[in-house]
Amino acid sequence: MLKHPDITRRRVDTFFVTQLQELLIVDREPLHVEMNEQPARNRAEAAAGTWKKVEAGHRYGPAYRTVWFRVHGQIPERMAGKHVAVVAEVGGERTIWHKDSPFCGIDGEHAQFDWPAAWGNKIDLYIEAYTRNPEHRVHLKELPRQQFVEVVDKVELVVVDTELKAFACDVDFCRNLLSAIAENDPDHAALLRGLNDAINAFSTE
Repeated sequence: MLKHPDITRRRVDTFFVTQLQELLIVDREPLHVEMNEQPARNRAEAAAGTWKKVEAGHRYGPAYRTVWFRVHGQIPERMAGKHVAVVAEVGGERTIWHKDSPFCGIDGEHAQFDWPAAWGNKIDLYIEAYTRNPEHRVHLKELPRQQFVEVVDKVELVVVDTELKAFACDVDFCRNLLSAIAENDPDHAALLRGLNDAINAFSTE
């Protein structure tokens, strides 16, 4: 039995958020970002629109609006043959388009988009983004609308440590499982002890 389960649980959460997540990325390469605020029903219409370069910190809105981003660059030689992903933190709920079809969705919890090797080394990515409404309330009166509700953050190519990512997924699954098990259940103590041992083993490698 662990002497201080609450402290151990906080240690697990802190390790996952402040250490493990940062170690997953082993290389980074910035990408160029452009924005098209004109209405467009698909990638082809967006491509024909007016584009402007935007930098990290650019804010846009209001809520319930659709805008387009174009991300471009080149996979450098040092990343060749590695597990490359695109991190496109441009705000909003996002859809990646490939050619003329939606390909996949990305959001704040799933910001990494694995770059398919078959797409080559040139990055030319179109992202449709839908602005959210931070003023929305379920049971209370909605707050006054803001002009800007989203912000462009980092947009970059990254190399992911796939073995460490698998370990991180296991740790995160166990963290969530802990929340579903009563603290007085023997399985809760056993799972927490296993997580603690795994972190200790990882830290001594």
